[in-house]
Amino acid sequence: MAESIATAVALRGLAIGIGATVVLLIVLVALWVGSMYFGSRIADSKGYSPWIGLVLGLVLSWVGLIIVAVLPKRSSAGASDWATHHEDVL
Repeated sequence: MAESIATAVALRGLAIGIGATVVLLIVLVALWVGSMYFGSRIADSKGYSPWIGLVLGLVLSWVGLIIVAVLPKRSSAGASDWATHHEDVL
């Protein structure tokens, strides 16, 4: 009888451990997806392609979000503006 109680307690502890692990994984995936979402939104608001923020969020998670957040805003002219000011390079 004592063995069955000990086994039941051990199995219950294992179930709690698995449940906590699943919850932790769900939270980590939500944070990861959130970094992708917010990275794409921030990149878009700064004039960059949302794909840049999405990929940086996918690969680097919250570090990628921070990178996108510190990027300077792009001018509305974009690359063509750079080309007009740097004709000697081209």
